[in-house]
Amino acid sequence: MKNSKSMRLSVILAVLFAAAGLCGAQSAAEPPRTEIISTADGQWVLWLPMDTYLGVETAIDTLAKDFNVNRIWWRGGQDDMWLENIEFRPANRFYYYYWDWLRYLNREVKTNDAAIKAARKNGLEIWLWTALFEYGCQADAGGCQRFPYQGEYKIRSEHPEWVPVNKYGTRIQGGPIEFAYPEARKTIVDSMTGYVVDNGYDGIVLYTYVENFTLRYMDEFGYNQPIVDEFKKRYGVDIRTQPFDKDAWAKLRGEYVTQFLRELHAGFAKHSKKICIQLEANGDSHLPMIWVSGGKVRSVGNIYMDWERWVKEGLVNELHIYWPGNDETAKKALEICKGTEVKVSMLRNRGDMPPGVIRATMVCTGNTAETGFTYKDNIGYDDENTPPQPIEALKGDDVYAKRRVLYVISAGKQKADISDIIPSVKDKDNYVKRLALKALAKLNDPKAVPVLEEALCDPENSVRMQAAVSLGDLHGPDSIDRIFDTVKKYHLMQFDNVAACQALIKMAPGNLDAIVTRVSDPDLNVRRVAVTVLQAGLDAPGAKDALLKTAKNDMDAWMRELALSATAKYQKDPAVIQVMTDALNDPDEVVQVRAAMYLTWVVGALPPNNRLDLDGWTKFNLDSADSPLGKTQRQALELLMKLFRKYGDGCSRDDAEWGWRVVGNSILCFGNEGQKLLEDTIANKQDRRLAELAWQVVYIKQKAATEYCPVTEEQDREAHLHHPFLNLK
Repeated sequence: MKNSKSMRLSVILAVLFAAAGLCGAQSAAEPPRTEIISTADGQWVLWLPMDTYLGVETAIDTLAKDFNVNRIWWRGGQDDMWLENIEFRPANRFYYYYWDWLRYLNREVKTNDAAIKAARKNGLEIWLWTALFEYGCQADAGGCQRFPYQGEYKIRSEHPEWVPVNKYGTRIQGGPIEFAYPEARKTIVDSMTGYVVDNGYDGIVLYTYVENFTLRYMDEFGYNQPIVDEFKKRYGVDIRTQPFDKDAWAKLRGEYVTQFLRELHAGFAKHSKKICIQLEANGDSHLPMIWVSGGKVRSVGNIYMDWERWVKEGLVNELHIYWPGNDETAKKALEICKGTEVKVSMLRNRGDMPPGVIRATMVCTGNTAETGFTYKDNIGYDDENTPPQPIEALKGDDVYAKRRVLYVISAGKQKADISDIIPSVKDKDNYVKRLALKALAKLNDPKAVPVLEEALCDPENSVRMQAAVSLGDLHGPDSIDRIFDTVKKYHLMQFDNVAACQALIKMAPGNLDAIVTRVSDPDLNVRRVAVTVLQAGLDAPGAKDALLKTAKNDMDAWMRELALSATAKYQKDPAVIQVMTDALNDPDEVVQVRAAMYLTWVVGALPPNNRLDLDGWTKFNLDSADSPLGKTQRQALELLMKLFRKYGDGCSRDDAEWGWRVVGNSILCFGNEGQKLLEDTIANKQDRRLAELAWQVVYIKQKAATEYCPVTEEQDREAHLHHPFLNLK
């Protein structure tokens, strides 16, 4: 699951990175540019390393020297703010583990401190890049691969009235705080102002999407009491029960955003801090941005972003047109900003820019900055300018010259002997070491394997990660053991769950026994990595038995959960079905819920491409009731309904806020028979909570891992006509 997430994110952001530079060659005398660094995303994939003080410092030094950067937009501060304000949910075990890693980076490594100091040393501005509307989600919101959602700002749980609600009062939106509440605005303004001032940022950049799947149509949320009251005062219409002007409503909601910016500007101006708002580039710039991973949905909903007024009142210092850039929007923004001090910028890695627009880039979305070449050399494009380099530069003191040599070798553009490369693995420069490891893998000489294995003990985690990745391409008989030894020694999330897994999956064919034996290793992290690798669909003699033993007996609940996932590929296997069934009574309630998902997959024999959609009610046809599998399927359905009923009135389970959604979605997979059981639950109103949860499952669909569940407003009303306790007729 985690590797699939990394791969999907890599593809999405590689497209973003490439598309940001579609327009021709780079101007020779271009003004300085802004670099956008999305540190949290970088943890999923092996981008430019930002996981040590030295790594952050080296990246910013390079951006200042080679990429004409004079300003950093740093997302690491958002991670830090989340760590201060969000309650994370241990039940989403991987994300909880991920946030432990970010806590380590922020609190112990002090990567944010490194970024700010490196920016100052190089004479760069550094702005906090964070969200206008993103404050986490309720547990049953989709968007984090699986339920529950990773976490939620404490102010949302402490002040549920501040969360956007639908017109029926049956659903809340994941992500935003409704700015119609003065107290809510003040809380966010104080938080943002305090963080920016206390940490020494020059300003704040606010994106306007949220990363979850709760929204199903543009006008679904925004019916909180202050908005209802104000709209009725102005127009004499109750927006909860009567037809109304959606544009007027969107502009009313936008007025509260404008008021928020007035208050934020007042707080920032006292400290000479600046504000930038990112505008949607792909369509109407007066609506919130589209979340790239969510397709074409504006995940915040229908709010009018009155940026012309923001410019006129001087509430912002800059407007930014985000990916994929839009020249017409940029020109319109320039026209509106003419005669003011408000700047306009746009994300475009290379190519022509409208005159007067500041260029923003994302060269850190990849490894471009470590190559030793500059922005003029078009790294990664068809017209890349990277001719062969003098090999003797590897013996000199110019680290940039060394980087260039090693890059062209690693890119397959220049031949070399490994004896020329090996000394660079011990270089003082972090990027030189990493590029040397890449070059050795490209040269594909088995004599380099011991050098790659030794680099697994380098003091820098990013070098160890590159060593592992390179071993995935060039390895020897002991390389798998050496990678597991590194996992055991350091216990670092990014190495374990990204680099090690990526390498081991490549190395696994023909070497699976070495991975299977690690499923029962005494070290928890080693076991976790081994099972994660086997989740990728790999199989070997003894693998199933080892996984089933882990699923039944491992002392760690997450290990049992992972093992269940890895055994789900053994469809219709009686032993696997039995272990899944037994796990419905596991002492850990999260394991029970995951077992419900995987049991559905195993007995239903859903095709593998639905594997990541287990939270998403992909239906199958039950076999004949008289067949052995048909009987097993019906027994499984009966057990799932028994588990679902535990979420009714008086439920005291730890997963009460979200587990019902997973179990309910699993029941829906059983086609008409599963849906009928849920509809019978809706009709039986004696257990009020259970009836409403069943209604949510059947009529208000939510997926955790993959996509939105769009409906029309009319379809939403029709669904609410089936609500067990509403009377809309």
